[in-house]
Amino acid sequence: PISIGNPRYKAFGLLALPYYLVYEVLGVFFELSSITLVFLSMLTGLISLKVFFIFTGFMVFSQVLVSLLSLLSLCRGSNLFTIRYVSYLVLLSFLEYFWYRWVIIAAKIKGTYKFIRGVRSYDQFAREHTQPLT
Repeated sequence: PISIGNPRYKAFGLLALPYYLVYEVLGVFFELSSITLVFLSMLTGLISLKVFFIFTGFMVFSQVLVSLLSLLSLCRGSNLFTIRYVSYLVLLSFLEYFWYRWVIIAAKIKGTYKFIRGVRSYDQFAREHTQPLT
């Protein structure tokens, strides 16, 4: 039975599943297609180089903003990290779009492709037991 949008399933069917479907499953395809479309538009001259850089800057800025807000919410009210480590994480938030974001996009596309093909497994890694630090 379809539970997406079904009031019988309350918040799960009305909020959680639609969010998951639109943002987590389809979002990667919207993101990748919009980046590809803007890049191809710039190459073919449909948009100027200035518009391309504005779009790219907006994408980087929005990614950095989400990362920094997440970091702020984690660090606020807790003493988990040193100032030096927080500074390192802030620096990484600016670099995230240029490397890590593409790894995540590739993993989501690969996972969706496997799901559509019927592969419903996940890898398990054996844990190594190490001696605790003293």
